[in-house]
Amino acid sequence: MRISQFITTYGPGSILEGPFGPRIVPRPDIGLFYGERNPEKFEISHGRMEKLLKMMRGDKTESVKIFRIPSNQELGYDERVPVYMTREFLEWALCPKHGVLYRIKKGCPECKERGRRQETIRFVLACAKGHLDDVDWDLVVHGEGSQCRPEWYRWVRKGSSLRDVEILCPRCKKRANLGLAYTKQDGWKCSGRYPETELEPDSPQRGECDERAQIIMRQASNLYIPEVLALFTIPPAVTPLHRILRIGPILHVLLADRDEIRDKEQLLKKLENLKGKISLESVWAIQAHSWEDIKKAIDDVLQEEDRTVASIEDLLEDEFKTLVEASEHGYPPYRAKGRGNVLFQAERGRRIRCGEGGVEFLVTPVTRLHVVLALRGYRRLRPEARPKDIGFRRGDGIWYPGCELLGEGIFITLAGREPREIGGDEAERWMEAYENPGIEKYPAHIFRSGEKRELHPVFVWWHTLSHILIRTISADCGYPAASIRERVYITGISGRRARGGIILYTVQPGGGTLGGLLSQARRFDEILELAEELAENCSNDPVCRENAFRNGGIHGAACYACTMISETSCEHRNMWLDRRILLEASPWASDWP
Repeated sequence: MRISQFITTYGPGSILEGPFGPRIVPRPDIGLFYGERNPEKFEISHGRMEKLLKMMRGDKTESVKIFRIPSNQELGYDERVPVYMTREFLEWALCPKHGVLYRIKKGCPECKERGRRQETIRFVLACAKGHLDDVDWDLVVHGEGSQCRPEWYRWVRKGSSLRDVEILCPRCKKRANLGLAYTKQDGWKCSGRYPETELEPDSPQRGECDERAQIIMRQASNLYIPEVLALFTIPPAVTPLHRILRIGPILHVLLADRDEIRDKEQLLKKLENLKGKISLESVWAIQAHSWEDIKKAIDDVLQEEDRTVASIEDLLEDEFKTLVEASEHGYPPYRAKGRGNVLFQAERGRRIRCGEGGVEFLVTPVTRLHVVLALRGYRRLRPEARPKDIGFRRGDGIWYPGCELLGEGIFITLAGREPREIGGDEAERWMEAYENPGIEKYPAHIFRSGEKRELHPVFVWWHTLSHILIRTISADCGYPAASIRERVYITGISGRRARGGIILYTVQPGGGTLGGLLSQARRFDEILELAEELAENCSNDPVCRENAFRNGGIHGAACYACTMISETSCEHRNMWLDRRILLEASPWASDWP
């Protein structure tokens, strides 16, 4: 497994399919940082991401940090030695030979041997609050209040569908239909179990939960939906010196004694008190710089720490401003001192007219991007559900797993800096929802921030265009659509007017990507022509196109045949899409405002 997959696919609370049956991925403090292993040795210093996580936790007093998953090679382990310990999961299995549903510890009564993990049942019980457990087969067959709890059940299959399966109790002869149990409208009582937080593998911790649970396949894609945050590294405050100054104990000294540190000698004397808490290499790295460089880096770090982040939009506006500046003037290769990787670089943008008389876009190849991903938590069953936080306490902070990636991208915005207005009847509907969202219609946690900018018609316009461009570009760039990610920017909202833009990018660990996405920037006029055809036509039309947005909905005319894409690509879980708003305010039309 790639280390980045822990962040994007197989984080704490997910189920791995092992050669000997399913296994649950526990929280990092249980599965990785046991014994003397400490997350501080693998810390990723990224002030912007730490501020974002701290803001999303809603606790201003907590220190929030990010760590990376170490590799076997880094730890000096053989490849066959496990770094992250997982645990066996589920207590029931199905013997295909005899048609028996049995408890693994007891084994199949007809096989006369201990149960085999390979036969573990493929159904689990889960709720939208993140709870996960075995299906209570005793409850399914007998209902509430029954004292009949046999060690096994007869699994009677009469056909290929779930409704053709009956579960028969060998004692009282009661039976239940699996199809009816699977589709039960009001669900089942939830056990309140978070298996990834249990310290003892053989001691399930169950509690109370007022959410109704559902029986679901353990391989279902909506059983584990990771909540991944991504931020770009914005130059210039990303040198090794900045990173060292952000190390927890050093940063604490800078914040506490900022007025007392007036030269290099005073700083080094302060750092002498941190022996055992920081490495000698960090001290030597600081000592190798001049006081002028150190003083400037300290000012940058403290200014960033003092800045109040009210929402993620504050951080994204920083990215947007940098990308706009780069599109107008270009940005030379920025690499941290002592490191070979370029962290940010962009060519000057090129103006491209959309069609003969349509909108003029400014298309900018971002040749190098440095991205930090952090796994905040996960959702179950419903993409719009409140995420289950996976942060854990160790030392003086709350820790989250993350990783650093390098890649490339294409930044797209409208030529000119003035805010624009999106017209049309569909835009009017979205604007009404933006001005009067209502907490009963839109819970706050489904938005990127509390400002609910995603309902603004300018955001919907850019978001829909982003998805169509991803579908179009993926046909020729060498990357599948699931590997191309998006970020939608919107700023300067004033009534119906706002300024927006998008960046389409792809990243990977190590040395970065190979330029397949960048190559599409040179033929972006052709891509816009192909995108027009995709926006106009959907194989589900007229049903798709006639689906008008209504206040309380999460999208208008959008489906998986035209605008919806992989969940790994869309930061907004395929919400806030509407092909009608894009067609009514068509960038290919000469009358666009």
